[in-house]
Amino acid sequence: MRYVSQIFQPVITIPKNAKIKNTEITCKSQKLLLECGLVRPTSSGLFALLPLARRALDKLETIVRQCVEAAGAQRVTLPSLTAAHLWEKTGRLEDVGSELLTVKDRHKKEYLLAPTHEEAIADLLADVGPVSYKQLPLVLYQISNKYRDEQRPKHGLLRARSFAMLDAYAAHASAECSRAVYERMTRAYSRLFERLQLPVYRVSAPTGDMGGSLSHEWQVAAAAGEDAIHICPSCSHAAIDEGPCAQCGRETDRVSSIEVGHTFILGTKYSAPLKASFVPAAGAPQPLIMSCYGIGITRLLAASLEALSTETSMRWPRAIAPYSAVIIGPKEGSKEWQCHGEERVLDLWRRVAQTQDTVIDDRHSLTVGKRLMMADKLGYPTIIVCGKAVLETPPRYELHCLYQSRGPRLVTVEELLDVMREEECVENGLEVATLTIIVCGKAVLETPPRYELHCLYQSRGPRLVTVEELLDVMREEECLENGLEVATLTIMVCAKAVLETPSRYELHRLYQSRGPRLVTVEELLDVMKEEECVENVCGKAVLETPPRYELHCLYQSRGPRLVTVEELLDVMREEECVEDGLEVATLTIVVCGKAVLEKPPRYELHRLYQSRGPRLVTVEELLDVMKEEECVENGLEVNKIV
Repeated sequence: MRYVSQIFQPVITIPKNAKIKNTEITCKSQKLLLECGLVRPTSSGLFALLPLARRALDKLETIVRQCVEAAGAQRVTLPSLTAAHLWEKTGRLEDVGSELLTVKDRHKKEYLLAPTHEEAIADLLADVGPVSYKQLPLVLYQISNKYRDEQRPKHGLLRARSFAMLDAYAAHASAECSRAVYERMTRAYSRLFERLQLPVYRVSAPTGDMGGSLSHEWQVAAAAGEDAIHICPSCSHAAIDEGPCAQCGRETDRVSSIEVGHTFILGTKYSAPLKASFVPAAGAPQPLIMSCYGIGITRLLAASLEALSTETSMRWPRAIAPYSAVIIGPKEGSKEWQCHGEERVLDLWRRVAQTQDTVIDDRHSLTVGKRLMMADKLGYPTIIVCGKAVLETPPRYELHCLYQSRGPRLVTVEELLDVMREEECVENGLEVATLTIIVCGKAVLETPPRYELHCLYQSRGPRLVTVEELLDVMREEECLENGLEVATLTIMVCAKAVLETPSRYELHRLYQSRGPRLVTVEELLDVMKEEECVENVCGKAVLETPPRYELHCLYQSRGPRLVTVEELLDVMREEECVEDGLEVATLTIVVCGKAVLEKPPRYELHRLYQSRGPRLVTVEELLDVMKEEECVENGLEVNKIV
């Protein structure tokens, strides 16, 4: 969407100095979402998410998905309806029955609109099982609507009857494995909240109706919260219970908070009664050890607004703002409008939109100040105003960065684009989650030179490292970014056995169920070569010069063949064209046939998406066709082609 006037946003206008008595609006996120036209209540505890809220939620879901998939989770979709007899088997139907929304089909079979899916996952694993220990650990997740029959829905999206939720479930062969996966998912949660730049605390919590042996809540500090945590002002450690800090012994401060996530190690509470089992390396099948992980997506969105907004203006986590920037053009009829009117504003949008998702406030009959006030209330992270300075040469624009403490400043279009590119990096979580900064300071004068290393995602401060130490850190960082910290990492430990003759090393292969073993350097190299082949699905031909790879194209009738890396890249480029639908929908083929001998030379033009056959064209006619084709691909085929 390019223009604000086109967005479906039913704003609630409250007269100045009006006194509103509405006991149903109980927190600022609820008030702001309603007033700004992002949500609309349909009945008690149920809301329609309108386009701007949907955009924010889509961005949040994308970030959540990236974080959990980097930790090895695979996405599934489970039915919203779960058979009630599964909950009877685990005992939860009686324990939490009052909060469940239930239905009966025409055959009088009872179902429930599940608020969570532990039973459904256990039943799925039982149906396909018993699984082999070699398939474990297994982490499955979904993002879908859940339902709870809240007795007193309140606070808008914070306590609703229908809500979007991430729920992930892991199956393991041992308690040790479940704890390792639990820590991996915990790191994924931490990266998520760091990227959102939210004050979220992980606190130990009772397992409650969910059961299990271990549980943690993830709490956002916010005044509207119905929970409370105790935070140490010295070390920032948080806990549910009041008392001296467990880490430093200082007194803690009580803070209201909102629970946005919960994680559990469940043990066999669900797998045993539902007969979800695995086959170990030796012996009879055993119940799977399970863990589960939840994040309330719509609740997290509302909690973010509670934590960051003022009473009168929204403030989003930058990465999930509905639009990253808004351009406010001059008021229609003004001097600025004569110089920098609609076409100039549109040109500016085209350039800015290449770096960030940007919208134009095209309500030019309103004053700039009025639109600026409305943009501030909606919380656009970046506001670009075409004010008096657009009359200068070159024109300059007022840049308001709402998430920075500095005030507005005037910038040229080139400076504006630099800021927007920097903002794009910030939105993608590079400033906190993954960014490493290397500074060439005074220590580069040493022998050997050393560099200041700032790892912004770590709590430790900067440190000086040599180039070799720096490379080690960067390799480790690459493993973490690619989710290799648990799923595929091989660790070699130089322990006591290196004193033997020959030396032996502890080999830990974390993706295998077998424990560490001692290997010589020759055995270690064999393992690593095998590992490289396994990761790249390479056969014996990689040992040739040049190496060749087995290429299996499953959608072709021909069998596998051996190709060099250059031949492989050619095939992949061709496959990319096919994936993008170019073989039929938009592909133009230019053939240099006999007609190139003419003066001027002509070329056979085959346009596969048209019913007309090939024709001969000169190079000038060909260029005209290609320009027209570019317009058509960009949706300009009717109203913009001249």
